Amino acid sequence: MSGKKPDNPDTTIKNLNDPDVPEEFRELGPRPVDEAELVRWLTEQFQSYPECAAVTVEGLFRLELPDSEGCNWSRTLVLDPHGAPAPAYALAYAAIIEKARKAFVLA
Repeated sequence: MSGKKPDNPDTTIKNLNDPDVPEEFRELGPRPVDEAELVRWLTEQFQSYPECAAVTVEGLFRLELPDSEGCNWSRTLVLDPHGAPAPAYALAYAAIIEKARKAFVLA
């Protein structure tokens, strides 16, 4: 790979071999998605944890410029836990958000 910077740094990630990135996105880099699609995916990920079955993601925050990792949305999510205790969804949150920020950018 040349030392040339990519033309669009918000659609690349630093480590395409990262085990936290779903396999189908490793070669392509992060996939551009609209906010609704990302919110839906994040909700599905939370609900895949039995203790988080009722948790929904209500929103997220777009960054004005991509951060140092090339992601253009924040780690901060607006959640509705629907009664799930914070310790139950906190662990899931950390795993889900890191995987998603490496896999998706907002279109």
